[in-house]
Amino acid sequence: MTGADLQLALIVSVGVLPAFGITLTLLDWTLGDRPAVRTLLTLRAPWVYGAFLLSGVVAAALLGLLDARSLHDPEAAWRVLLAFALVPLCAAVPYFVELAVSSRAAPAAASAVPLPLTTGAAQDAAEDLSESRTEWWSLAGLTAAAEEALFRATLLPVAAAVAGSVVALLASALVFGAHHIAFGAAAVIGKLVAGLTWGAVMLLAGTVLAPLAAHLLFQLLVWRRLRRRAMVIA
Repeated sequence: MTGADLQLALIVSVGVLPAFGITLTLLDWTLGDRPAVRTLLTLRAPWVYGAFLLSGVVAAALLGLLDARSLHDPEAAWRVLLAFALVPLCAAVPYFVELAVSSRAAPAAASAVPLPLTTGAAQDAAEDLSESRTEWWSLAGLTAAAEEALFRATLLPVAAAVAGSVVALLASALVFGAHHIAFGAAAVIGKLVAGLTWGAVMLLAGTVLAPLAAHLLFQLLVWRRLRRRAMVIA
């Protein structure tokens, strides 16, 4: 891998977010005066994000940046076993960090006209999705697989080959955290921690399946919290 490959990997992984944001903003500007369209843009934005993530993975694969070895060529067996043993911890730590930060953060000011990328709208979309087990896990599986392919199986190994494992771990975690800016500062910090821990188990195991397992377990913890909150409110 070369510096040019790293530049391409950064463009693809970072570029998914502004492309998604610009698309939703343009749709909002052109169609957002209709309440039904605004609701659709807000509550279905996660699916649009998932589609953009998939397009990023496809682009990475076509450019030869996706590390296919991470899917079928893991490191030594003991390293894989250790990585999977760490999966529960790697899911719990960012989850509780995010909870701790959000409990100390001041509530976001309500927007008179919420846009699809505002913190409140993103949280509303997540809560709405959590009401359907099928829809939640369909989207959770899609985004988890796409994010792991893009950040841990593409950006991380390319950056590691060019700049070393430490720089790669930090860079991929920062980009991953920034992708969750719509959920607020607490989510960015939580995902930054997740990016560091999930990237570490990726480097340890040499297979994206380890961070994918941690990612899905994290999603389970979030889903259970949202369902408990919904039951309390009801």
